[in-house]
Amino acid sequence: MKLYDEDGCYCLLIAILTGVDASRARKLYQYGPNHPICRKFMKRRQMSVKKHLETRSERMRAMKEMKEKGCGIEMLAAVFDCDCSTVKRNLKKLEVKTNDGI
Repeated sequence: MKLYDEDGCYCLLIAILTGVDASRARKLYQYGPNHPICRKFMKRRQMSVKKHLETRSERMRAMKEMKEKGCGIEMLAAVFDCDCSTVKRNLKKLEVKTNDGI
């Protein structure tokens, strides 16, 4: 039995990276970005992930949020284009920083 739905995780990643809502992320996943419907709403949403996550702390917080929502270490590494050890290290740093602040 799977612990999570792979299609749902991919849709979640698409929604996070493109900045669209869940229904549009599902359409992107099902039909692809070259489908006329998808191209229509993607023209309106010309945002870059790099613009949103410029600082290390923002990337670390995004990693933590995605991890809490059920994404695995390997999937996070693929999304953020880094090694699994980097993801683990960043999550550990954020956990230590959070515990020190309390």
